[in-house]
Amino acid sequence: GSGGAVGEESVDEERRTVRMALVALNNLESASVNIVRLRDELLAEVREAFPSNGPAMAQLIACVSELQATAQRFSTALEDVLSTVGKQLQPRLRTTVADLLSIDKHSSIYLLDEAGYQATQSSSFMPWSVRLTSFLDELLLPYSPGPHGLCESNSRTLLCAVASYVGKRLLVMLRQQRFSQLGGMQLDKDVRTVIAWFTARCGREVRDTFGRLSQFALLLNLDRPADVLDFWGVKVNGMVWQLTADELRKVMALRDDFKSDEIQRLALTT
Repeated sequence: GSGGAVGEESVDEERRTVRMALVALNNLESASVNIVRLRDELLAEVREAFPSNGPAMAQLIACVSELQATAQRFSTALEDVLSTVGKQLQPRLRTTVADLLSIDKHSSIYLLDEAGYQATQSSSFMPWSVRLTSFLDELLLPYSPGPHGLCESNSRTLLCAVASYVGKRLLVMLRQQRFSQLGGMQLDKDVRTVIAWFTARCGREVRDTFGRLSQFALLLNLDRPADVLDFWGVKVNGMVWQLTADELRKVMALRDDFKSDEIQRLALTT
């Protein structure tokens, strides 16, 4: 009926608004890049056409150099708008992560025994990490690089901001879980799935954004508490250790088979 038509109209209107916003963002990016290019070309021509020690030279260079400030204003405006877009996505990201990892709904998601772990390996099992990346595919489709989306650099900037927020929310939810040794193995797979999704779209530099989450998973995938001494204070996969000794002990206490006195006895000197 007419209600459906009104609903469709509002969705179409929203899509049109998003498309216009994306065009504006891409124009800001192009303007910033082109102004810098124009400045460089003008500087080269000025230096060629005027004597280097003449009064006109200094004046012309000062005028042309002002283009840099204009380019910076465009660039700052672009960063502000992308930051706003990222913040508008946060409520949906927060709700989705909470739904996927809520203790109320999934009380023993990582307290896996042998049978439970085998069940997670079956082709019919859909881990939360895969459901999250499917949601991200859908949510971020309008902002992906392409003729109807963002240009490459704008898309990467937005995705890196989303990665940072998702990493923090996942840690908040995962700290509420308990883990068996097999659960730690499953967590490691889930974390790798999420990081691989972002790496494929943002490049390897996004891995640093997930440093704390990676190290959280590494700790819960150890065979015994003392094994952490192999990693403590050293670079892991080229990444500086980001968790403090206190945080590390709290994470390891989430493993149901790690004894608290063993965790406390660890010689973690800073």
